[in-house]
This record gives sequence, structure tokens and C-alpha cells, in this order.
Amino acid sequence: MSTENSFLHGVCEAPDDDSPRLVFADWFEDNGQSERAELLQCRREKMGEWNDGYEGLAQRERELLEKHGKKWGKTALKFTKRIEWRRGFVDGMTLAAAKFVECTETIFAATPLTSLRLIQARPAWDALVASRHLARLRVLEVYFRGLGVAQTLALAGCEHLANLHELN
Repeated sequence: MSTENSFLHGVCEAPDDDSPRLVFADWFEDNGQSERAELLQCRREKMGEWNDGYEGLAQRERELLEKHGKKWGKTALKFTKRIEWRRGFVDGMTLAAAKFVECTETIFAATPLTSLRLIQARPAWDALVASRHLARLRVLEVYFRGLGVAQTLALAGCEHLANLHELN
């Protein structure tokens, strides 16, 4: 495993911890990737929108992602074009449930995903609800018409959703 992959693994394994991100930022800085390091600093996340400097950091983040987002999000973009960045990494995705179930190992190895919007959930519902990878999520949104009693009960009884902060 390369040094960069080792740092990425650390971030993916502890998505709520800033320490691996900051260590990774130092590594990027030391290896001539100062803009990538800048994005990983996580300073804006610790500020409220009312704090001095917040809007400047948000604007700089938008500029960096406009310039480098496709390159930095390359692996996540293989699964979906609908990604969201947070604290320097792809943190949210919108994709079909079957794609999520099929690719969970690769997705979680490539990104510290904590927010997921699922579409077309019905075809993969049983596999989805059985997926231990749901435990990594903090936000889950499920889109499909007619969530029936059986699906609602399966979701309510899913032991892997204990870490959720939000379910829509």
C-alpha cells in the first residue's frame, strides 16, 4: 500500500476524526500539493457561518473544488456524478441502491462516506437493509415510491442504522 493510500485508509476508517485528515494535509504539503492540503484543513467546519472568515473559506473551498474537484474526486465519480464534499473529501453520494450494495467495499475504501442518498431502492432492498456498511453512515435518504409495511419494518429493525443522525 502506498503512503498516500495509507493516509486515505486512515481517513476512511475514522471519518469523524480530523486527526487523520490533518496528518494527510501535512503529507500533501510536504509533497508539493499545497492546494490539496489547504482543502483538508477542516477550518471552516469548526466555524459558524457568522464567524469572521467563514465566507472567505467557503469561497476558497468552492474555487479549489472547481479547479481540482474532478481530479480529487475521480474514484468517487466512477460510481456517480452526484457527490458532495465535506472536510476535504467526498462525504456524500447519490446513487442507485443496487450500485451501492455492489460497490460498498470500493466506495468505503476510496472515501469517508457518511451521507448517502439512495435512488431505485426497491430492487436491492433486502441486500441494502442487510448491509453492514450502513453502520458507517450518519445520514441516509431513501427515495422510492410506496415504502410498504414490510420495507418500513425492515428498515426500522435494521441493526446497522444505529449510528444515523438523520433518516429521510
